[in-house]
Amino acid sequence: MATNYPGSKQTFTDPQSTDPLNSPSHSGLHTDMNDTVEAIQDKVGTGASTPTASTVLKGNGAGTSAWVAVGISDDNIVEIDGSPNSGEYARFTANGIEGRTESEFKADFNLEIGTDVQAYDAELSALAGLTSAANKIPYFTGSETAGLLDFKDEDDMASDSATAVASQQSVKAYVDNNSADFSELNAPQGFLQNGKIVPSVSSNNLTVALKGLDGNDPSSSNPVYIRIGDTVHTITSALSVTKNAGTNWCNAGSSELATKEIDYFVYLGYNATDGVVIGFSRYPGANEYGDFSATTTNEKYCAISTITNAASGDDYEVIGRFSATLSAGAGYTWTVPTFDTTNLIQRPIRETRLLDFNSVRTVSGGTVPTYTNKDDNKYRVTCGRVEWEINADNASGGTAGAGAARITHSLPFACSLYTSAARNLIGYGYVYEESGTIFSVSIFQEGASQFSMWTYTSLTGITGNDQSSTARFMDLRGSYEI
Repeated sequence: MATNYPGSKQTFTDPQSTDPLNSPSHSGLHTDMNDTVEAIQDKVGTGASTPTASTVLKGNGAGTSAWVAVGISDDNIVEIDGSPNSGEYARFTANGIEGRTESEFKADFNLEIGTDVQAYDAELSALAGLTSAANKIPYFTGSETAGLLDFKDEDDMASDSATAVASQQSVKAYVDNNSADFSELNAPQGFLQNGKIVPSVSSNNLTVALKGLDGNDPSSSNPVYIRIGDTVHTITSALSVTKNAGTNWCNAGSSELATKEIDYFVYLGYNATDGVVIGFSRYPGANEYGDFSATTTNEKYCAISTITNAASGDDYEVIGRFSATLSAGAGYTWTVPTFDTTNLIQRPIRETRLLDFNSVRTVSGGTVPTYTNKDDNKYRVTCGRVEWEINADNASGGTAGAGAARITHSLPFACSLYTSAARNLIGYGYVYEESGTIFSVSIFQEGASQFSMWTYTSLTGITGNDQSSTARFMDLRGSYEI
């Protein structure tokens, strides 16, 4: 009989030692065995390879076979590594193929949502739904909805669109082409546009500079504008004036004013040759170059950056005010305070604060009285006029006055109306002595910057002897032109 293999397993009957040769049939057994072996050979095929550990016999379907290694190299047979579950993804390992869950798969490929890739987002989906085109800008029209705006580069803004977005260049071009610059503004005289005063002291020398509002020097890209007279001038370069220590500038180092804080007025002037110039002066009443004194120690002197071609009728405008102090003696060194909005004014102003001065008193041939309780001497300059007041009080101590000559007092500015031929009435007040005598007095000039006191009733001068009592005081005030 023929073999059943490979259709089914071939069974064999093992003969017993007592069985005859024909039952079972000895030749039949050989035939079955031979047929089965041939069927196995046909099934397995032929090949010279030798089986080793971790190999599998592989047939090629054409009557040959070979032992193939189990692994993950080229032409290997792959086996399962671990115990994967249904629905998992496969990954090669050194031992074969293992199963990977969805989360493991995402981690393997750096696809974790929120870590490696963006999760679904309605806003992004709305943007993704737009159709891109040149000169379009996406924008949100509402929650999770988006649209497109037009992008325009028009120097004249001709579209006049309520929704289009303009480029930075076109906005600048439009503003530059359609906006008036500061030179076209009808600002009042003396007002700066994009400018400020910057006073400073270095090595005891005072510099007053004009700067842009950003603190830098004026330039073509950082111009400062000033109306002088009826003309607006453009300043596009550094402008400053410096006055060194060592000079009694503006008489600010005098006995009356040395070491006292003084308000100075900053001017800008103009002539066609020198252009715009800067200066500072104690005098706030000038409108032209000729209103100043050219003498450096005069109270009306103006320290100006350039006067090479200055003429009497050149226009000058006050642009602000600052305070500074000049020391006494030959050193005449400058100092400035920490500036604030009271001692640095960045606008036209023609009035000082109420300032201190030292009224120097003299008695010809006698003794000058002193006042230990109070000796306040104040003044204020407004345009071309000085207001002053003196309040001196002595209750004890001090030096008693003596002498029959009138007591004279110095003032912070000279009077422009003074002549030696006539004494000008510049004030009034009261003088008191311990005896109980109170004099109402009129104040008359004794010199351009000095005065004396005269009684109302007898028109006699108040002398050193009239301030000789221990208890004495003076309360005086007045004003005059400078």
